[in-house]
Amino acid sequence: MTKFSENEKSVHFYKNTGSNEVSNFVFQQKDFLQSEMIDVGEGASCVWWDGDQDGDLDLYVGNSGIRGPSGVRASIFYYENVGTYLKPELIFKTDDFGGLSKQIQGTDIQLSLADLNSSGRRQLIISIQTFLGP
Repeated sequence: MTKFSENEKSVHFYKNTGSNEVSNFVFQQKDFLQSEMIDVGEGASCVWWDGDQDGDLDLYVGNSGIRGPSGVRASIFYYENVGTYLKPELIFKTDDFGGLSKQIQGTDIQLSLADLNSSGRRQLIISIQTFLGP
């Protein structure tokens, strides 16, 4: 059985309920800070882009893949901004925007933006490195 590293619950927090002179460390949680952060795996590449064209910027994050039983699969995480342009509030929508990880066994996805057709609007550019092994 293959063992994978634990990256979601690996920072344990022990609170000192004693004093500086006599410590008494009591376990609090396994995912300190990690429970409050966005973690998309290695090689994160993010852009703020109004992909849904509602006037605010949403967050798109490519990665170098998540290691799992089926190998490494790079993907794009998408967080929709349900707040405003000035006060963003992100909600997680998907960890596989466009279903890319099911279509291409990418090992690295890098994101960028450019106005490719001189329309005055930026388009999302997705660069995917694929594994062409044996």
